[in-house]
Amino acid sequence: MTIGSRLSRRNLLKTVVVAGGCGLGRTLGAKPASGTAASKELVDTHVYLGQWPHAYLADSEPAALVAMLRRHDISQAWAGSFDGLFHKDVAGVNERLAEGCAATGKDFFVPFGTVNPTLPDWEDDVRRCHEQHHMRGVRLHPNYHGYALDDTRFARLLQLAAEHRLVVQLVAQLSDERHTWLGPKTEHVDLAPLADVLKRVRDVRIFIAGRASEMDETLLEKLVHSSNVYFELDGRETNKTGWQDGVSPRQLVFGSGAPLHSFAGS
Repeated sequence: MTIGSRLSRRNLLKTVVVAGGCGLGRTLGAKPASGTAASKELVDTHVYLGQWPHAYLADSEPAALVAMLRRHDISQAWAGSFDGLFHKDVAGVNERLAEGCAATGKDFFVPFGTVNPTLPDWEDDVRRCHEQHHMRGVRLHPNYHGYALDDTRFARLLQLAAEHRLVVQLVAQLSDERHTWLGPKTEHVDLAPLADVLKRVRDVRIFIAGRASEMDETLLEKLVHSSNVYFELDGRETNKTGWQDGVSPRQLVFGSGAPLHSFAGS
């Protein structure tokens, strides 16, 4: 079954609403969009603004993306920038992202800034996300930026995020098969070092975006014991059952990957 099935989609939404009811919205202190019934609140924690450089994507324009998400009962979306994967001027990327989110309405898009710890002065990007743009979190793409999770800069980044009370989204997997020949070849992020890093940086709230169903069972068991680790569930996960059994519903969040990943095609 896929999210295209009405039954699968209902089951997915029920799971995610449970997670949301356990405090996902309160994690960011965010309010639902006006006119949205509390019983139908759904946060999409993984969307992007901007243009994917290797293919035309439907719903990539902000207004179209908002309309599409609202059709799927999304009341709020955490938005990163496609430019953050490829541009070296991260400060400019984050400034444009903050402006783009503000332009679509105060409560719908929540900007998550890019931080690339392989670039000079990346610590300033963390500071600006918090102090200048008043962002609630940052989004990391280690496979696009070329660093591993046992890199000391990664641990330092998590520590700075914790000090600034920023949520961290770690995108372990993004590109899907339909775009492989158009996009750059990127390996999946090796999450194995993460458990040890989180023993040293305990205060950070980290959201793992990507297919948790493909995570090593031993690593998953280690990570679920941390109350500050959350796992993304998307429509494609309905094809792989069982991995969620050991995960608290409070630790499951919904992330579509739109507009790169389609709701209908998930």
